[in-house]
Amino acid sequence: MFPNKEKTTASIRFVLLGATACTLMASNAVLADQFPSEQSSAIGGVDSNEIVVTATRSGAQSIQNVPISVTALNPEALQRQGNDALSDISRAVPGLFIQEQGGGQNKIVMRGINATSGINQTDTAENALVSVYLDDVPISIQGSTPDIRVYDLERVEFLRGPQGTLFGAGAMAGTVRYITRKPGLSSFEGSAEGSLATTRGGDNSYSVRGMINVPLVTDQLGLRVTAYRGKDGGYIDNVVGADNFNDLDMTQVRSIVRYQNQSNFTADLSYLYGNVDSSARSFAYDGLEEYEFQANNPSGLKDRFHIFNFAPQLEIGSITLFSSTSYISRKYTFFDSQEFFSAGLLGLDTPEAAALTVNDITDFTQEFRVTTDQSRPLRVQLGAFYERQTRHYDQSNVWPGLDSAFGIDSLDFFAEAPDQIFRSDTNTKTKQLAFFGEVAYSPVPALDLTAGLRYFDWSQHYTLLTAGLAGVDASGQPLTLAGDSKANGFNPRAAASYHVTDDVMIYAEAARGFRYGGINQVVPLDFCGPALAAQGLAAAPIDFGPDKLWSYTIGEKAQFLDRKVTLNVAAFLANWNDVQTRRNLDSCGYNFTENSGRIRSKGLEIESRVQPTDNLSLTASGSYTDAKTRDINPNIAPFAGARVPYFPKYIMSIGAEYEIPLKGTNLILQGDYTYRSSTGTRFNPADLGYRTIPASNVFNAAITLEADSFSVSLFAKNLTDEYVIQGIYNNAYPAIQPGDTLTVGRPRTVGLRVKKQF
Repeated sequence: MFPNKEKTTASIRFVLLGATACTLMASNAVLADQFPSEQSSAIGGVDSNEIVVTATRSGAQSIQNVPISVTALNPEALQRQGNDALSDISRAVPGLFIQEQGGGQNKIVMRGINATSGINQTDTAENALVSVYLDDVPISIQGSTPDIRVYDLERVEFLRGPQGTLFGAGAMAGTVRYITRKPGLSSFEGSAEGSLATTRGGDNSYSVRGMINVPLVTDQLGLRVTAYRGKDGGYIDNVVGADNFNDLDMTQVRSIVRYQNQSNFTADLSYLYGNVDSSARSFAYDGLEEYEFQANNPSGLKDRFHIFNFAPQLEIGSITLFSSTSYISRKYTFFDSQEFFSAGLLGLDTPEAAALTVNDITDFTQEFRVTTDQSRPLRVQLGAFYERQTRHYDQSNVWPGLDSAFGIDSLDFFAEAPDQIFRSDTNTKTKQLAFFGEVAYSPVPALDLTAGLRYFDWSQHYTLLTAGLAGVDASGQPLTLAGDSKANGFNPRAAASYHVTDDVMIYAEAARGFRYGGINQVVPLDFCGPALAAQGLAAAPIDFGPDKLWSYTIGEKAQFLDRKVTLNVAAFLANWNDVQTRRNLDSCGYNFTENSGRIRSKGLEIESRVQPTDNLSLTASGSYTDAKTRDINPNIAPFAGARVPYFPKYIMSIGAEYEIPLKGTNLILQGDYTYRSSTGTRFNPADLGYRTIPASNVFNAAITLEADSFSVSLFAKNLTDEYVIQGIYNNAYPAIQPGDTLTVGRPRTVGLRVKKQF
């Protein structure tokens, strides 16, 4: 059984709270680094020492002038510490929790806006609550957002709170944005980087990265190409197979061509290819030793994706016209070993029982935006967005020996192969059209008033066929379903900010977030009629509608002592209504999603940086989140006040960076510590399936020697070798399965990184 990690946290909390009182709260040591230049037309401009973001999509501006709760991380500082995956780089972001099972298998939760337990890759109807963008391309899929490695990026932005006016339905709780570096048009440059790391008790990891920037036509046409090839060594031992069997191989190649004329036109054409191959997820059984699992068959994934984007921008006087056309083609496949499932459910001795799920997705999006001069008192941004997505989902469960054990032929139940107990064929076609706009007005230079509105029109067509012994009705016929779901409406936002001084701003925001609905899987009356009748239903609903929330934020952003001290604080309240919750029909084994329940989340987020000397930067960050149900809801909890699952009440981080100038070089010392409090896996602690995810304490450190064009870093992640548990799935078959299934983080890892620029 995993150890109780709570016992070491009391003194650590005291230290962190003391740091807060001293205004040392901030996001991470990476905030100390400035980002490469972006030209800004925002009011107030951008100081050369400021952190620059484009969170409002109306031009680059200082993060201290953006009236929303946003964190920006510098990839270069992250890479010195060996951090390049989303789960690594986001640990210190307040108000954010990411559950990850391996590359491309992740669930992002912000501000406690969550109503489901863990990650369910088979639920194609569950839509994302946090949107993820690669530049202006939406790429998020709930539970399976592509794993974009941090290399040659300008920054990663984390926008907390509803961003639906500018970023659409998937941004109900917030948005994550990867901002790539664009080609330079005047000079040739490049870089090469390699890293090698060893994990305690696991295999070695490595990565090789390169970048080349070529001005094809000086000051007019440029090409930038980056490539990443790496392996994350396994650290989970299969007690009936190979040790360290959860290794992950990844290849990514990104190219961007930029054309720019002498004055007012720029166009970027980009392409990203990704290939992820993992032999197993980061699962362990708590009935075995730490980092041990048992599986007779593969339990990993393969993910291939292509992301194309064309983004021209034209400036006509005081107006900027922008267009983004994107196309995504993605195919990802999950493998699961099901020997315990087959034995526990049907009593079969089928050691080769396995499941295969295949997602094939194409996604076309088109966005237009018109923005007026952001230096004027009246500023306007108008836009239109269109998306067409198709998704084909196949599931196949093959349990060798099934037919002989039951004396059947699975082909008689419309299976595609012998011993196929279940198969499904799901197809969705989704379209959405939206028009949005924001108007900002400054009646006096220190006061900004903003009002925004988004109109959306969404529709989805859904077809489903299930077959095999577990997928037919009582007469042995396949279960089929065809349905349509639609939704439209308005999504408003209002904000006000006031600059008390040039370095102190207070702001308030009210924003509405929303998420589209969907189609339920078929619930057969042959099997579930009595269970439905017992709950007063003649049949299960075919579809469910959108859920929505109103969020209210007040905050301040301030810098003191000649900007050597930064302190940003935000308090929020979010009321989430018509929550999409799952009703289980336990007596027949089916379920469906409906709009039922209310959740309220309230909290505080603090970020700060203190720079006592030019060479020393101290940072810390923290969030307190109280997210609970507001009513009695049998789908999630039989009482009001139940805490949402999979979100820590406290997230705290402290960090330091010290730069020592040497002759011709710099020595940079970095260290950080992150604490996450415990959280539950379900709403109701009295539920037999409820588990507590222990608190975690993670220390990282790095030493970097930098010259003009060369750097070498020695880094250590999870320095104290904490057994970090990210998720728990309760054991449904305790007589045969060795404990609950845990999702566990990587043990202590020490590595070396070398980078050469030319």
